[in-house]
Amino acid sequence: MPAWSDPDMGIWKRAAAAAWSAWLVVGVSACSGESDAGRPLTVDEYITAAGDALCNRFVRCGELASMEVCRTGGIFPLVSLAEIDSLRAAFAAGRATFDGEKARACVDALVASACDQETSGTRTSPLACLQVARGTAHGGEPCAVDAECVSQFCNQAFSSCDNACCLAICGGDIPPDPGEGKPCLSDTCGDGLYCAGSAPGTCRRLVAAGAPCSPAEECDYGYRCDVENGSRFVCLPVPRLGEPCTGICRELGTMCDPTTNVCVPLSKPGDPCDQFANPLACGGFNQCDATGHCAPSAPVGVPCTSVCASPNQYCSIPAGSTTGTCQLLAKANEACAADIACASQHCDVQTHTCAPSNACP
Repeated sequence: MPAWSDPDMGIWKRAAAAAWSAWLVVGVSACSGESDAGRPLTVDEYITAAGDALCNRFVRCGELASMEVCRTGGIFPLVSLAEIDSLRAAFAAGRATFDGEKARACVDALVASACDQETSGTRTSPLACLQVARGTAHGGEPCAVDAECVSQFCNQAFSSCDNACCLAICGGDIPPDPGEGKPCLSDTCGDGLYCAGSAPGTCRRLVAAGAPCSPAEECDYGYRCDVENGSRFVCLPVPRLGEPCTGICRELGTMCDPTTNVCVPLSKPGDPCDQFANPLACGGFNQCDATGHCAPSAPVGVPCTSVCASPNQYCSIPAGSTTGTCQLLAKANEACAADIACASQHCDVQTHTCAPSNACP
């Protein structure tokens, strides 16, 4: 991932995490303008339509300059082609079941999502997005992706890989939306609730404005836990665009200007920037380049010598040369000449096509 720093990027990180939970379920209608309302999605629609929907939201909210930059750059730091292949393999093998109606509900929720990061539908993933896949693996059992686990949490801290197959371990048996007073693993308690305590925690009601607090996610929508009068932590309003700020700002596509302490829009690609005075001005998807201007952090075709900034790119170096250019990784069944060119990191020597990622037996 790019190196972001808090507190200004805290809301963006939360938005990106929520987007990852829903990455594979958004977008059949997000960019085409066709509502297709009420129709359950197929697995292929669930997977292939997602990219445009996320691109659409981040462009609409000012994080990205255009759909084209998003589509061709392979810049999403929380999503990899390997993980998408893993999910498809999980459904095909029956390690997870797919709910097309939940997928549609998730799509509807995300298409309607606002740039405001402090609403019930945007602070965390819409519940429907966490229920699109239902896993069969219990806590401690092997998994390749979250979807395979009853808890929807595949703990990658305990992983081992063999060729195209990487296995980790499911964390617990608590499904998303456990309800008030029920055990929880993370921010999956449902609307108006948060997970209090270490895993497993307990689902509690969000804390009211002005009340004492400690975790950032404890406060009611529109509020964050912050210091009041330099003494105690209470739930205070998150400033909006144009309002005074000291750290985070409420809308995606904005930041707290360190020179004016006011929430302002992010700088756009091509705008001048100073990576030392204000390293966050270009946002999470862009960088302040060597010329002092905002630019995409991982454009296709940028020169490279070994690795690329995006997890969906590789450094393609011609024979006999020491430098090359960053190119998008090939997906499953696409042509390849070497393992490095595949999202799965496995190019089948017989067919010269990329094998699926994590196609674990």
